[in-house]
Amino acid sequence: MKIIGIGDLVLDVYMNEKEIVGITGGMSFSNITYNISRLLKDYNNSYTSNGEDKNIDFETIIYGACGKDISGNIIINELKENNIETKYILEKEKKNTRKFYIYLDDKDKVIASKKKNYITKKETWYSTSLVKEKINKELLGKGNIYIFDNISKNFRNIMKYIDSVERKNMFRFRTNSRI
Repeated sequence: MKIIGIGDLVLDVYMNEKEIVGITGGMSFSNITYNISRLLKDYNNSYTSNGEDKNIDFETIIYGACGKDISGNIIINELKENNIETKYILEKEKKNTRKFYIYLDDKDKVIASKKKNYITKKETWYSTSLVKEKINKELLGKGNIYIFDNISKNFRNIMKYIDSVERKNMFRFRTNSRI
């Protein structure tokens, strides 16, 4: 089974009034992929120590995009350290990796989160996804789990492509409904 997180990579930057106090990869699809990977690994290790053969065979993969920059390298290295396959991540030249800024008070409690750095006043966020719509066929399979960043048009097109290749319906969309 393959567990595939699909989306644009984001670096979460934790800051107080004066400086950066921490950085880590972010976005729900990436965090969910990481957590599933960790839980399945822990599950498999618990059975190995008991001598039982009830392991779950799985592979975790990120299919995504980021800038070819320091922020992208940080995220990719973090994923690799956690045994998540990164060879399907497109590193775009002349693009910055998305960053999300989390502002902390003097007790390290979150007071705000924004797409803009309040010290430099710069925003490192692009609205159009860099993820290629035509996912590699080698990643597709009926037993796979796909975790999407969002359901914007780009990702809906990826879902439709997966549906057409696997001949199954992942999701049904009602485009004329009101929210």
